[in-house]
Amino acid sequence: MGISKEGIKEVLGIYIGENESSKFWMTVFNNFKNRGLKDIIVLSSDGLTGIKEAIQIAFPDTEHQTCIVYLTRNTLKYVSHKDKYAFAQDLKTIYTASDEEIGKKIMYEVAEKWKVKYPTAMDRWEENWGIISPFYKFSQKIRKMVYTTNTIESLNS
Repeated sequence: MGISKEGIKEVLGIYIGENESSKFWMTVFNNFKNRGLKDIIVLSSDGLTGIKEAIQIAFPDTEHQTCIVYLTRNTLKYVSHKDKYAFAQDLKTIYTASDEEIGKKIMYEVAEKWKVKYPTAMDRWEENWGIISPFYKFSQKIRKMVYTTNTIESLNS
């Protein structure tokens, strides 16, 4: 699914493959090119195997952004029920920070705060900062569109 410059959501295609791989995603992106797609400004995905490598080849100027909701869910699945709300509120302070520098600083503070109870909970945030940080390059309006892939999940339902 894509969102045009005018803000219109468009289904670009529904693809089924035996497995996710960079080869599969290259086929999808080449199909987009063959149908006239010129550029992808930002691609939001949720841990899809091979997509990062494929997008860098097919559309090298594309910012690859991990789905913040996906990352948050994966972080919270290791957190006990009684701590989930507080932990989620702390995570929200990371992705609502005004810029990358502040967001990264807050990420380390959240990791420090929770490391005794959940020593590895924030590892994914640190490991994936390179595909979290593009988020801060965009306005609040764009951030609302790319922080989640729930629209795709709804389409698939």
